[in-house]
Amino acid sequence: MVQTFTIKLVSVVAIVSLCYSCGKKELDRQTAMRLIQGTQAATPVVINFFAYEHEDIRPAYQELENAGIIKCHPEGPFRVCVSLSPSLVRVVPGGEIRLQLSAGTIGPTAVTGVTQTGPNSATADVQFSFQAAPLYAQHQAAFSSLYERARLGYLLISERTQPEARRAVFQRYDDGWRLQGFQ
Repeated sequence: MVQTFTIKLVSVVAIVSLCYSCGKKELDRQTAMRLIQGTQAATPVVINFFAYEHEDIRPAYQELENAGIIKCHPEGPFRVCVSLSPSLVRVVPGGEIRLQLSAGTIGPTAVTGVTQTGPNSATADVQFSFQAAPLYAQHQAAFSSLYERARLGYLLISERTQPEARRAVFQRYDDGWRLQGFQ
């Protein structure tokens, strides 16, 4: 009799716990992160630099040439560099030959807090950080100095890759939570 009662009690507790977790109405950090990562929240960081070698930053070009990433050859008064890597793309904005590299992405790395703003709405504070592409990470100093030389008014690479916080807005529908966007 006591054994039957214990089994029934454990069964009732298990069912109540299961129903409580199924009917959970609040947004949690793990769900928020999963929904954010399921979108195109990551932003590519693309850098451009001159395809012709500048005397003042020759060591950076030489590092990339020695690594087999670019090949530079004399052409008139300059040494013109071409890409040997599929990660570098030749672009010609306004007639000026440059090389372009996807240095990495700025993407979500952590949900630092969730606030329920209503019965069917919530916000989440999200930390975004720079994740370097392997080629950029391996030759970061060389690529950064080439970009800094050619930036022509663009933000410094260090400014473009700073961690930042954003607030995500969520709405709960009959089928669950959905990301609405960022504030």
